[in-house]
Amino acid sequence: VAAAARLSLAQASPLAADTLLRRAEADLRATLASSSKPSAQAWYYLSLVYLMQGRQAASEDAAAQAYAADAWLDEARSILSRLLFAALFAGRYEDAMGHCREGMRRFPTFAAFQECELTILGWSGRGDSAIRAAWGELRGIDSLPGPTTGTWAVRRLLVAAVLARSGRADSAARVVEQAWAEPARRNARPAFLNYEAYVALLSGRREEALTLLGRWLEAYPQYRTMAAESPWFRELRGDSTFARLTATD
Repeated sequence: VAAAARLSLAQASPLAADTLLRRAEADLRATLASSSKPSAQAWYYLSLVYLMQGRQAASEDAAAQAYAADAWLDEARSILSRLLFAALFAGRYEDAMGHCREGMRRFPTFAAFQECELTILGWSGRGDSAIRAAWGELRGIDSLPGPTTGTWAVRRLLVAAVLARSGRADSAARVVEQAWAEPARRNARPAFLNYEAYVALLSGRREEALTLLGRWLEAYPQYRTMAAESPWFRELRGDSTFARLTATD
């Protein structure tokens, strides 16, 4: 409970995040060391701590431990989602699809799995067939009943990423513009400037990508380490501006 509280505080208190995350990690490791059997919930929270620290491999391992300890835990759908994204971060797209399909089978109404095929395409899709598949996934998700409106713009940014990766930079830019065309959706834009930065970078607009990423990290400094380690921005490593934006001290 204490570790979960510290994790929540770290997400809400960027300036104290490093200290809170270290304490949460210590609490969770103590819980795991003192338990006679694996604690799925402790492993799950430890996975989230590692994720916020930018320790992707450790986060994936902890999530796998959580799922192995109790695949029917209340947080199982979130653990599967965490495993999916860990595979994406590692560039293991077949593994990501495996988690996606298991999630769709077990939790068909959970938004992360309703959208996971589009998510994987957004991270990796390239070429005409991927573009067609992305638009098809988008239309299918848009037609679903239920709470899919919160990711309406994000879904379009994922399609834009496929277009940009396929050399369709102008089309990608139009899709990004359309994603925020409605005034009611613009309030959510600051939270997803990292997606826009990724699309800009895929489109060859490096300076724009850095500007967008800088605005995102100014609003969410607790994600600097994660951004530094993200495969989305791999080609920016070694760039002095990127190093400054993602510096943690």
